[in-house]
Amino acid sequence: MKEVNAGQRKKNHMDSESIKDSVTKIEINPTLEKEQSETKKVMSPPNPVSILVADDDKLYFDLIETILFPFDFNIFHANDGQEAVNIYRSNSDIKVILMDIQMPNMDGLTATEEIRKINPEVPIIAQSSFSFDRAKDKAIKSGCNEFLLKPVDPEALIMKIENYMDQKDQNRTS
Repeated sequence: MKEVNAGQRKKNHMDSESIKDSVTKIEINPTLEKEQSETKKVMSPPNPVSILVADDDKLYFDLIETILFPFDFNIFHANDGQEAVNIYRSNSDIKVILMDIQMPNMDGLTATEEIRKINPEVPIIAQSSFSFDRAKDKAIKSGCNEFLLKPVDPEALIMKIENYMDQKDQNRTS
């Protein structure tokens, strides 16, 4: 299990050169960075929101961590589905789960089914580089709320997380 807090993230934060050298290339435009900074002011609660990222690809996890960095989330990392279930079981304050579908030991779909037994309400966003329609159908049938195709569009990821955070806030005030 790896938990990354804001201080550690600053130390481990990938710079733009690291991203440029990676297999998956992303170009982050200044407008998006400015929008993310503005969104952070709206989204950032007094206590960081916990997110679980379940993905066995270290480079992809680093990419997700870089995308989420400006929002000061408390990030947990699981390398396989079984570890994701164990981390969630021990940290029920996790508000959103990003779940890779294909991982060793226990795949993301099975992990989703197990997490649903613990909490049927926690938002789970599946991620995969496999065929969109087929993978999305399997993910939704397993209990995932959403599906994103890898490599993830940073803006789409932030919008989906923000939507779930807004829903939770509305549920608390209703």
